[in-house]
Amino acid sequence: DKIVERQIKDTNIFLETNNDWDNAGVLYHILYVLYDYEKKFGNKFENEKDEFINKLVLILENKDDLLININSLDILSRLNYENKYLLTDLSNKIIKEQKRDGSWDIKKEKTAPVFVTFRAVISLNAYKNEIEN
Repeated sequence: DKIVERQIKDTNIFLETNNDWDNAGVLYHILYVLYDYEKKFGNKFENEKDEFINKLVLILENKDDLLININSLDILSRLNYENKYLLTDLSNKIIKEQKRDGSWDIKKEKTAPVFVTFRAVISLNAYKNEIEN
């Protein structure tokens, strides 16, 4: 519990001083920590998880970025996020960005197509599993 509490504290400190792109990255990571913790030990940190989800959703409302959308869809689907409209919207945005060869890429980086495609497939599968259950 102490390790998770420390990660929550460090995340909140980080969120005070960084931009949306960096904050989104730290939010998925703390949400993965809380997701894993909850599966093993229960939802002791439910309030903190909800606060972090709300912060991530606020970023999604203000920034349309393929990698943010991909990573957000994955973690929000795994967490059974209740706003299915948002999940479907993210899924549609990701699919819309798929290239003719079936891959995804970040326009600003030429070295990332394998990583981005890998993450896109994982997030779309998490979304599919969430919708089917």
